Amino acid sequence: MKREDPALVAQNALAGRVIGISASDSADLDRLGLTSRHIELAVGELTRALLLAGASVAYGGRLKPLGFTGLMVEELRRYATTRRSALVLYVAWPQHADLTAAELAEVRDLLGVSGRLMLLDPAGNDFRRARGATAGPSMDVGAAQAYTALRRRLVRDTDARVVLGGRLRDGAKPGVLEEVAFSVGSGQPVYIAGGFGGAATAVGARLSPDTFDWLPGDLPHGIAGSLVQQSLAECADEAKTADWSVASDGLGDADRRCLHATHRPGEVASLVVYGLARRFA
Repeated sequence: MKREDPALVAQNALAGRVIGISASDSADLDRLGLTSRHIELAVGELTRALLLAGASVAYGGRLKPLGFTGLMVEELRRYATTRRSALVLYVAWPQHADLTAAELAEVRDLLGVSGRLMLLDPAGNDFRRARGATAGPSMDVGAAQAYTALRRRLVRDTDARVVLGGRLRDGAKPGVLEEVAFSVGSGQPVYIAGGFGGAATAVGARLSPDTFDWLPGDLPHGIAGSLVQQSLAECADEAKTADWSVASDGLGDADRRCLHATHRPGEVASLVVYGLARRFA
């Protein structure tokens, strides 16, 4: 299958679009001959390409430690100039309830004028602390409920989603899979960078098995877990109910197959931006 000739994406082709990124480490990196540095480079390159194309990037992550959030902030400080809300960080209640006002101020300083910090309450609504408050008020809520609310909010506020990696743990519902289920249920295009293994590869193989025929039979690690299988089934059910297709990504068959297998940061970034530009042209 021949890939299309590469095409340049017009400057600000994605202006006004908000693109969500779902990314975390994968337990399959060693098996694939990769390290966590490879997925970090991919997240950085992807963030940079989206910002340069005029999109805003939305991410639900941690503030302590910053992790992938820190990588995105670095790209923001390099490339977003003064464009407001170029990077929007959504923070679930369990991640910020115990942080002091000074700690939050430090994050806002890092974001500068181009970034925005969105603190959420347990229901996923905007949460504003009283001036000078050192911590949020006590709320009796389970962490799982708060993270689910965060993911629903992320999908509601974005136009498309890119997924990379994601651990599959026994006894835990994978957050990446829940974000994909909400995304396909809302009809969003989803871009699956499958070459890093993990939850992204698992859901890609379920929703687009023909483009994951390269996948070794023993991967992704943890896919046999009952909650993982339940989550994958929910993704498939949402896709069927919404009449969602992986082909809604604006990519041709050969380019989509490449995205679903590559671990090259530049290739991931260019294919995602190219597909988005065509999808929203």
